[in-house]
Amino acid sequence: MPLPSSSREMMRQAFDEASAHNLPLILASTTGRTARTLLEMIQGCPVRLIVVTHDPRRVSPDAKFEPETIKRLQESGQFFVQDKAPFLPSLRVTRWLEHYFGISSLSRREKSLERMFGVGGKVCFLIVERAIKAHLVGSGESVVAMAGSQSGVDTAMVLKIEKVRPVRIVLERMLAYSENQNRFDAKNASYAY
Repeated sequence: MPLPSSSREMMRQAFDEASAHNLPLILASTTGRTARTLLEMIQGCPVRLIVVTHDPRRVSPDAKFEPETIKRLQESGQFFVQDKAPFLPSLRVTRWLEHYFGISSLSRREKSLERMFGVGGKVCFLIVERAIKAHLVGSGESVVAMAGSQSGVDTAMVLKIEKVRPVRIVLERMLAYSENQNRFDAKNASYAY
């Protein structure tokens, strides 16, 4: 099933920004479908791609990252990071607890990000942090991060890594976002994580 055209347009805009300024692209992808689409888009271009996905122990079997896409990423010299969350229950359980009991596994910082930038924006900051912890990006670097609330990409932003210990990530600018996913003025947005 192909990604929605709006998702592809946001990915193209993020790719163009990364290419123009020689920035790494960091993408959140659950099953690998979005990663596969982006990999096809950047084929033959000198762009560094870092794909971050959930811990496979926390997602249902039908939502696990495709092994074939991992292989394609590695064969093309790109990077793949699986988040490791050994003490948290499955995503289905944490979402159920939040929905029915208001118990959230999100930190205050993550809740604040989600209120300001929507789920996709929050995930952009989190995947950059994962890439920092995997030593794939470092202090002083700007990156293009892309994520979505459900499937595909609905948010793309340029983030600057000011420090790695403690982690400090600053929003440089919004590239693309879904109007119904974000509740902020993108032109005047400024946030440090």
